[in-house]
Amino acid sequence: MLATLGLRDVHLVGYSFGGWLAADLAVRAPDRLASLPLIDPVRTFAPFPVPLLVRTALTLVPAFLAWISGGAEVAEDDPVATVIDEGMRTYRIALPTPALFTDARLRGLTVPVLALIAARSVIHDGRRAATRARELLPDARVELWPATTHAIAGESADEVNARVLEFLAELEQRRESPERFA
Repeated sequence: MLATLGLRDVHLVGYSFGGWLAADLAVRAPDRLASLPLIDPVRTFAPFPVPLLVRTALTLVPAFLAWISGGAEVAEDDPVATVIDEGMRTYRIALPTPALFTDARLRGLTVPVLALIAARSVIHDGRRAATRARELLPDARVELWPATTHAIAGESADEVNARVLEFLAELEQRRESPERFA
């Protein structure tokens, strides 16, 4: 899509599985991207824990969403829950679940990365994910958000948006004054 639109220097934000997809694109086509803000990305820095796999197979969407968000109730008319419910009931992935990024692939992420990791996430061990990201990403700001779950983008929407915008502003300053950041 980026090639078709002729876009370069894109700031590609990815959340959950979108984070994995964005990171995969960053490895394959880094020349298209200016940065990669990732919000609690799935299978990028740490594997799925076994309880998540079991829970996913055995639960209904509202209960699953409440579990992911640390017990928060999900309204039946919640539009996000409705989309997730429809997707889980009707969409079938034809390919295997995306593989966990190898150390080599993470080292190959050459674009600047902002990784916001939820410490209370059920989709991975947040501390393990943050440690691995810090160790392997060549140009990254990795933040472990202690009070957040995988629902970080909803439960801390204003803070997440502000942090992403702050990161983009930092990159713009670096581009304008590279000598200050050398």
